[in-house]
Amino acid sequence: MTQQPPIDALLERIRDLFDGSATAATNDQLQRVVEGFFKQFQLVPKREFDGHVVALQHLEATVAQLEERIRELETNR
Repeated sequence: MTQQPPIDALLERIRDLFDGSATAATNDQLQRVVEGFFKQFQLVPKREFDGHVVALQHLEATVAQLEERIRELETNR
């Protein structure tokens, strides 16, 4: 089962408030307003954010290993 994108779910709920009386032009304008509103926050999906967090954790671990290796090399001079 595919999940509906959150912005589409929000738009659908807002359109439901119009009880089907909204025109295509109104729907288009509503979509532009909602998308513009959310773009200013530079939001990303949670799964994408979580993926970046995991990648960052791996990078931090790699940096820590490299720092330790540098310390070892410097003490063995």
